[in-house]
Amino acid sequence: VTFVIPRFVNFYANMNAELPGPTRLMIWINEFITGYWMILIAVFIAGIIIFRKIYSTQSGKLFFDRLFSRLPIFGDLIIKGNVARFAYMFQILTKSGMPLVKSLELLADVIKNSALMLEIKELTDSFREGRELTGLFKRLTFFPHMALHMIQVGLESGSLDSMLHEVATHYSREVDYKSRQLTALLEPILTITLGVFVLVVALAIFLPMWNLIQVFNK
Repeated sequence: VTFVIPRFVNFYANMNAELPGPTRLMIWINEFITGYWMILIAVFIAGIIIFRKIYSTQSGKLFFDRLFSRLPIFGDLIIKGNVARFAYMFQILTKSGMPLVKSLELLADVIKNSALMLEIKELTDSFREGRELTGLFKRLTFFPHMALHMIQVGLESGSLDSMLHEVATHYSREVDYKSRQLTALLEPILTITLGVFVLVVALAIFLPMWNLIQVFNK
């Protein structure tokens, strides 16, 4: 882009010939980057600083965490990973003899996703007030209903430890499966993207060479 294509530009300009489309595209990209690279870097750095500023606030973090949790595939990984961590830690705390409400209060501050943290706080209030957990189904957006139902069954049957272990194991496996699925999905996408990029660059370089005969004939 910086060495080969500019020579075609000068040659075609002297011959009053038009460059092929892919070549003109690469020239435009080159001119844009070389002409505005300082602005691009400044905008990129400013974007990172603004994002970190917003994310450092409680409302900003909640907004972005909700947004990330709704992303296809990635959002599912975030939620299930946090639920698996929550279940593992909840099991450890209950096994150590800590009261359920106190355990949940500690866990609410440990969960990194603030959207899920708020829902765990609602779960804590239900434990504190002795309400049925199934009543939270309509109010919880991100916390999986199946995990909530299994915790409720564990409470009613007196086997909360084993149920928490099952929840943690299940969602850990789900995260592992989704991660492998994501890898399998990304491989063809990256291959196609790279192939298109190589094709455009190849056409940008070779089309002018192939068109030289027509230019000479004119």
